[in-house]
Amino acid sequence: MKGAISAKKKIGDLLCDIGKYMLTVVPFSFMLSDKPGLLYVTIITTFSGIVLILFGLYFIKHSESVSASGNAQKRKIRILKNSVFVVEEEK
Repeated sequence: MKGAISAKKKIGDLLCDIGKYMLTVVPFSFMLSDKPGLLYVTIITTFSGIVLILFGLYFIKHSESVSASGNAQKRKIRILKNSVFVVEEEK
């Protein structure tokens, strides 16, 4: 379970990085090269970058909420006579 959570977080980080790359590098490289269709490339890469960042943030947020709520169980520790500990798990 923990491996799946970290995999989702890594996928989310990767999607955010690709989205940031698409928002910065691709439009600027087209602007500097002065190629035709600059407006279309800029609009498409901006939209795609924003979508990838949103999906990445969703995966990161979803992995954090699952790991926080996970299988947490309350444990009640009682001390009996002669220093004997009893651990009771509550659901």
